Amino acid sequence: MFVSAAVGLSRVIPVAPKRDDILGTWLGFSSELRDFCRIVLKSQGGIIAHSSDSGEEPKLYRIDKWAVDSRSQVTMRTSPISSNAYPIIIEGRATFSSLEVRIMGPEGGWRKEVALRKEALVRGRISSLEQSMQKLE
Repeated sequence: MFVSAAVGLSRVIPVAPKRDDILGTWLGFSSELRDFCRIVLKSQGGIIAHSSDSGEEPKLYRIDKWAVDSRSQVTMRTSPISSNAYPIIIEGRATFSSLEVRIMGPEGGWRKEVALRKEALVRGRISSLEQSMQKLE
């Protein structure tokens, strides 16, 4: 009886995405919606652009190296490109359709939570909404 009860219990174990699954362009906002990020992940590195509602020029970063492990944890090593950019650390969690990352200063003095989605998906949703609204005009 114990065996049959144990067999009846099942647990879904999520599959971690592999590098190829999260290649591409991602868009997202910080949790307080004041910061906007665009991340392009390439097989070798990538680039990050960050802007805030403060009106300053976007900050640009090179992704020197990035990885995703078997537990869906993502890490990115970056270096500033633009003159207004400063050192940052990026780590978080990846799924097939989202990146939930923490962007932090190297000394841990500040931290931003950013939720990103695949750019193609976001653009597709925007297009669908625009088309639906145009039908009403």
